[in-house]
Amino acid sequence: MANLVKIKDVKFYTGLSETASDQFAAKKLLDDAGVKYDLMAYNDASQHSNVFSALSTWVWGPEKQNKQITQFPILHWTECFDDFETHVHVAHGLDEIKACTLLTNKDLIK
Repeated sequence: MANLVKIKDVKFYTGLSETASDQFAAKKLLDDAGVKYDLMAYNDASQHSNVFSALSTWVWGPEKQNKQITQFPILHWTECFDDFETHVHVAHGLDEIKACTLLTNKDLIK
């Protein structure tokens, strides 16, 4: 079994919307944990549906599955393994961000 050796390309998506309190809570969670990320802020509400539909076409995790993205906050990152395999993961919504493996492996973020 391959070992996780690095996490890179951490992106945190936000947008002014009705989920603003969840977005703020997720940002605080990441900041308090010392997670370094690129902030992707979509404050123009006319952009939101395009962001969601674009991210919904991506494939996520080792299973390479699509996921329907419908709201902010969104967090995605790439996990790199010692066998040179990589997997892009996504956490969508505050509950998924709280439970994501990124937080338990934050010391591997480069």
